[in-house]
This record gives sequence, C-alpha cells and structure tokens, in this order.
Amino acid sequence: MKKPLEGTQQREEKEMMFQDDYIESTAPTDTIYTYRGKYYGDENRDPQAISNDNTAWANTVVASEGYMLGMVVFTGKETRMEMNNKTPR
Repeated sequence: MKKPLEGTQQREEKEMMFQDDYIESTAPTDTIYTYRGKYYGDENRDPQAISNDNTAWANTVVASEGYMLGMVVFTGKETRMEMNNKTPR
C-alpha cells in the first residue's frame, strides 16, 4: 500500500501543479527495496521525509477510483528498471 505525503493531502491539485516544490534524493541505485529523499513543498513547512512507501514505480496501477499526481525523480538509465536490466548470457 502506497501512502501520500501528509503535507500534500490538504492541497488542491491546481495549487500544487505550478509551485516550486522539489525533491532532494539519494543517488540512483539498483536497490529496489529502499528509497530516501526529502520533499520541499510549502515554504512554511519543514521538509518531509520520503520513503519507499511514498513512491510509485513504473507500471504502478491505481486500484481505486481517482487519480494520482506525482513528481518524476529518475528517468532513462537512472531508473531502477534499467539498472536491473542484465544482458542475457
């Protein structure tokens, strides 16, 4: 079960889309079971810790009705899927 960050639950979608929010993240790694970062949203709040519970990876399915708004952290060769892609023997 994935969880949204507490500071983002009370904000409207339009309010979040054009803000200067950003994420500080650890370097890309092929370890798929851990992730650590900090979300900097509203300037009046402290940064929020991001863990694996707050992330959605490639091919994630939203099971309930609705939508999900997110930020892209890694792309291309930096994605875990690409880093775990091994050449066949």
